[in-house]
Amino acid sequence: MDLPGIPESIPRARVVELVEAFGLDLRDLLSVSVQRHAIAAEVFARNEQGQRFTNDGENLATHSILIPIVEEPSPADR
Repeated sequence: MDLPGIPESIPRARVVELVEAFGLDLRDLLSVSVQRHAIAAEVFARNEQGQRFTNDGENLATHSILIPIVEEPSPADR
């Protein structure tokens, strides 16, 4: 089903731009969800040496991130 204004695909470069605008690294990204009031993401955790690690010896550790979406003050409010 086609919806007006919704593309059939999106270039990877645009996705990378969006993920980076959220302050996330695509190489560590497991999932991202843009919701009405927040951006939720799950990323691989890294240790002090920058390496991914496991908590249980089997599954890679992850972080769940929630970035609130806030209104920017208008120029008159600044």
